[in-house]
Amino acid sequence: MAEEKLEQEAAVQKMEDIALTPQDFEVVGINLAEGQTVSRPSVSYWQDAWRRLKKNKTAMLGIFIILIVCIMAIVGPFMVPYTYNGNDLMHINQSPDGEHWFGTDQLGRDIWARVWQGSRVSLAIGVLVALLQCSIGVIIGGISGMLGGKIDMFIMRVVDILNSIPYLIFVILIMVVVGTGIFPLVLAFVITGWLSMARLVRGQILQLREQEYVLAATTLGASKTRLLLRHMIPNIISILIVQLTMAIPSAIFSEAFLSFIGLGIQPPMTSLGQLSRTGSEMMKVYPYQLIIPSIVISLTMLSLNLLGDGLRDALDPRMRQ
Repeated sequence: MAEEKLEQEAAVQKMEDIALTPQDFEVVGINLAEGQTVSRPSVSYWQDAWRRLKKNKTAMLGIFIILIVCIMAIVGPFMVPYTYNGNDLMHINQSPDGEHWFGTDQLGRDIWARVWQGSRVSLAIGVLVALLQCSIGVIIGGISGMLGGKIDMFIMRVVDILNSIPYLIFVILIMVVVGTGIFPLVLAFVITGWLSMARLVRGQILQLREQEYVLAATTLGASKTRLLLRHMIPNIISILIVQLTMAIPSAIFSEAFLSFIGLGIQPPMTSLGQLSRTGSEMMKVYPYQLIIPSIVISLTMLSLNLLGDGLRDALDPRMRQ
């Protein structure tokens, strides 16, 4: 007991020694103006999304690769003195060298020029198909979700019927009726490609219809068209951008597949799928004719998928840390 009492007295004495008095403090004043200033600059939604996208190394790698592919698709065919369909019968099936950087094919055509010309065609088809699919899907899905009722039921049943038919049948029918080429391919992809976009947009619109700001705008007399264009579509623009980015590699792969089986781009026009088809015929003897266009297809699709994943993470507010 005596030891505990001595410890308590020592603790009290120590607290008295370190006790502070009002004279130990210095009044620095209050700066109301400084307290109300914003120490961090305000950023918009898109600036914040770009800041988070830059932190995603894989997404930036995808942007870098797709930029290189796009630049080469534009300037690549002009970097050599050969055209994509010009024949050099003195250099048939020539391996890559200083004159023909990617070699030549069985007709003496320069593969460098053909690869980048084919990349130009494949990228153009992919971007055009994705834009058309997105536009049609947004229009039909927005109308279905906004109007509801019998119109929504009719549109969704049409979507179900079209979705049950394989797109390859559409492609074959269109090829028979219209013919082969870029336009029939784009038409076939668009006829079946807008279905998933329409379903997605309809689901988002049905959710947004119950939001408070939509009910407030409706109370103030806003029309359904204004609600759709000014309040709902802008709020799902991030989802549409991600879906658009994902639709481009899907269209490129579909074009490559159809061209590979002979239903896509036909000679003398070339594409990455057409190059893979002709290269597969010479794979055992001249493997570079298949490997080179296959690498370009793989890099293009990989970069677009990496970019799409990065955009999904950057544009989704729920992914913020």
